[in-house]
Amino acid sequence: MNICIVSEEFPPLTDNGGIASVSVNLAKGLEKSGHKVSVITKAIGDNRYQYNYHKNQKIRVYRTNINFNNKLLNFFYFRFPLGVMRRIARLTFPIFWNIIEWNVAAYLQFKEIHKQERITVVHTPDFHLGGLFILMLTKVPVMVQLHGWRSLIVVKLGRAEKTIEGALIDLLEKFYVKRSSGYFVVSKSLGTLAKNWLNTKDLPKVIYNSVDKTAFFPQEKIEQSRRILYVGRFEKKKGVDLLLLAFIKLAEEYKDIQLLFVGRDTETFPMNRQMVSFRKYVSSLEIPIQTKRRIQLIKHKPHSQLLRFYQQASFCVFPSHFEPFSMTLLEASACGKAVIASNRGGAGEFIRDGKNGLLIEPNVEAIIKKAELLIKHPNYRNKLGVAACKTVRKHHGIKKISRQVHAFYTKCIAK
Repeated sequence: MNICIVSEEFPPLTDNGGIASVSVNLAKGLEKSGHKVSVITKAIGDNRYQYNYHKNQKIRVYRTNINFNNKLLNFFYFRFPLGVMRRIARLTFPIFWNIIEWNVAAYLQFKEIHKQERITVVHTPDFHLGGLFILMLTKVPVMVQLHGWRSLIVVKLGRAEKTIEGALIDLLEKFYVKRSSGYFVVSKSLGTLAKNWLNTKDLPKVIYNSVDKTAFFPQEKIEQSRRILYVGRFEKKKGVDLLLLAFIKLAEEYKDIQLLFVGRDTETFPMNRQMVSFRKYVSSLEIPIQTKRRIQLIKHKPHSQLLRFYQQASFCVFPSHFEPFSMTLLEASACGKAVIASNRGGAGEFIRDGKNGLLIEPNVEAIIKKAELLIKHPNYRNKLGVAACKTVRKHHGIKKISRQVHAFYTKCIAK
């Protein structure tokens, strides 16, 4: 097949979260399985070019933004008369308009690729769509991978207020998924939510996320670290504040443990009737100076730089209030690390509690209880890590998952 993946995020320039990891792993897996793969993703600023993602692979990545390749059209759209209307739209509904412009840019780039190569199928994540105008203006099958649509992630889980713009985006996402040639979800728990969201009779197909074992793997020599690691966005819904409070209590008894947060900060923490960043929230707490020195907040790192953080950790904690299917859970497990994760979402479909990881309800007491177990029993901790690594290698390799995705394409196209 000649497959085009349309994803707003794709490493290394737009490597902001799980969708970037999922997209690059799928591209690698499909290419290794013998398919021709192109990727359309967002450019940074006015940057627009193509390049091979890896010297040993033939994945062509096209970074694009909205550009009509016509000076007159560009003048009308960006300056006058449509430029004024565009500025008003961007001020009134900034996220909605960003989605529309991204989908226009992706369509224009897709037209150029399709003329030369005749694409067989288009694959997109649900968040911010990507293939809306490809779906509406071409006959190429468009497949959608549901990671967590905006109304679920931002409104229901993020507890954001409902707005007119949010309602418009929700309608657009529903239209996109229902009109697609096929869609699947990354976990059973997300499938139940998708069934209710789309008001369908049957649960959608489940295809789990994959992880690249050549990028994430255990250290040959296991060092007994005392570092607890969290990787991901610093968001309220991710439970990072719960982990922080649990660590403060643990640090009173265990004087040599450390806590390391690696990720992008967000202003999602309520303080004095406003939302503040996690860094500001941490600064506002009265933490003993000796404990505070053992807490590190490290800015977002590209996935190519995360391996050493995982390998140097004692164990990882992901206490999200809901996670469709965590990529950081897979990456930590692939590195042979024991993981404590909340039993809200896809983690419970990967972790067999007490066998290859530990499941918790997202609260401070539960984190403390399981963390103490791993701190006190290093042999058990290592045993969980080894089992987790085996689970990843058996069920979540990029070639295995890409074959499942290809089989899904074939079935949907044949209908």
